[in-house]
Amino acid sequence: MSASNTLTTLVPILNGTNYHRWAELMKAYLQQQGSWIMVDLLGDTITAPTLAEDGSNRTEVIEWAQQEAKAQGSIKLRLSVEVSRTVKDKTTAQSLWDALKEAYGSTSGMGAFSFFKSTIGIRIPQNEHPAAVIAKIIGNLDELETMGITMPAMLRALMILGAAPARYNAAV
Repeated sequence: MSASNTLTTLVPILNGTNYHRWAELMKAYLQQQGSWIMVDLLGDTITAPTLAEDGSNRTEVIEWAQQEAKAQGSIKLRLSVEVSRTVKDKTTAQSLWDALKEAYGSTSGMGAFSFFKSTIGIRIPQNEHPAAVIAKIIGNLDELETMGITMPAMLRALMILGAAPARYNAAV
């Protein structure tokens, strides 16, 4: 599987409500690509190389620029149009990451409620295997947990059972 297919398959589009899950998966993707260093360490302990007067470090500067472009490109490819507009002026992967974290990293009570409401609205289709939908519900509940909203296991189970198709009401 190519890197772009991996990115689009594994990392969701950041739409503003799913920052925590997006950040977790994007970080893992950038780590796997060897580009996380551009976000995590730049400015703290590592600085971008500058071209020597004699050009002796040209290869190093080019490799750095390619890693920076790879990190920025990967992040930008997984942003919704609306989110990408809010960070269009960012010129480094680190400044891009930091701006996204600041804008979407903390969730308001209303944002958490909106996410919760969409979670309890999920329904398992009548004639489909329930595994994918159950995984989505669990993922959403885990996302709420990253927002500081922890639900007891029994409530989680009840929410999953509540998503069952009507034909299973007697069994439930």
